[in-house]
Amino acid sequence: LESRPIKAKPIGPVGRVGKWIKRQPLLAGLTAFFIYVVLGFTIYCYTATIKWDLEFGLSSQRMLRFGTAETAYKEVLKWGIIPHPLINEAREQALTGLGTMYSSVDPEQSLQYFKRALAINPKNKGTKLSIAHVYLKLNNHEESSKWAKSILTPDPNDVEAIHGYVTFLRWSHALDQALAFLAEKSKIVEIKS
Repeated sequence: LESRPIKAKPIGPVGRVGKWIKRQPLLAGLTAFFIYVVLGFTIYCYTATIKWDLEFGLSSQRMLRFGTAETAYKEVLKWGIIPHPLINEAREQALTGLGTMYSSVDPEQSLQYFKRALAINPKNKGTKLSIAHVYLKLNNHEESSKWAKSILTPDPNDVEAIHGYVTFLRWSHALDQALAFLAEKSKIVEIKS
């Protein structure tokens, strides 16, 4: 060593854990399993709470208990901070529920909730139709018509979209236009057959 000082570094935390795992494999395995179970249970409880709040909000809304439903929906929005498909779906449903409840009382607030729901799922035809309906209540026929027609954009021959658009035309008392639209769609179906 030529009488030089030894340059040894103390072992880091990762190295210590690695040595401990080698010395105590059974205890290390049990610890990892315990952490996995606790983490899984925590995630399960988190998602179950969100689902419970959402279901409670939906049932309260069906029973016309709007104050209770609003509180439950806002709890879902508070809980739903993790970007996961199940949680995003719950947030979308809560926002749609809030939009529906506010549509008669405060249409502007209703539109904000519906548009936030649409930001989560831009393809939701029901939410687009709800936005069209709120604009119709606000006597903004141009915006209302734009939102209603947007459900036909991806596939103009989609039966659900056609039904939604005809429903919108019925809401806006444009029955002649609805019949003409359906007649046009039936000719397309006859030509394809």
